[in-house]
Amino acid sequence: MDFMTRALTKQAEHLDDISFVLASVAPDDEVVAYSLSYVSGSTLFVRLVGLNYERARVTGAYFHVAFAEPIRWAFERRLRFVDLGIGSLRSKLLRGAALQPRFGVFRVSSGRPVSGRAVDAASARTLARLEAEAVPLATIDRSLLYSP
Repeated sequence: MDFMTRALTKQAEHLDDISFVLASVAPDDEVVAYSLSYVSGSTLFVRLVGLNYERARVTGAYFHVAFAEPIRWAFERRLRFVDLGIGSLRSKLLRGAALQPRFGVFRVSSGRPVSGRAVDAASARTLARLEAEAVPLATIDRSLLYSP
C-alpha cells in the first residue's frame, strides 16, 4: 500500500462523517482530478487535491475540484468559510482568496520541543517566502500575526 493510500485510509477512519470527495471523471471513466474536503464548525477545509496533470490541464478539472465545487458546496450549506489550504498560492490569490498567515509548532524527530526563537525564525522565513510569492497579487493581513 503506498503512502497516499495509507494516509487517506487513516483519515477516513476519523473523517467519514464530516468529509466528502469530489471527482472529475473523463468520458473514458478515468478520474482526472479529485479533492478531499471536510467540515469543522462553520468552515470547509479542502484538505487534499490530486490530479492527472496532463489531462487536468486541458479540462479545467483542477479548478472545479479545488475551487468552484467546494465553494458551491459550502455556500449551499451556509458555511461561513472555505479554507483552500497552503498549496497553489498564486492560483488561489488570482481567484480572490485572502491570505491569512497560520503557523504550527512541531517537535523535531528526536521528540524535543522546538525553541521559541527557532519557531519565530521559521515563521519569519515562511512569511517572507509567502510575501515574495504573493506580492503584488495580495497583501497579507498582518493583524492576524502573533506578536509576543
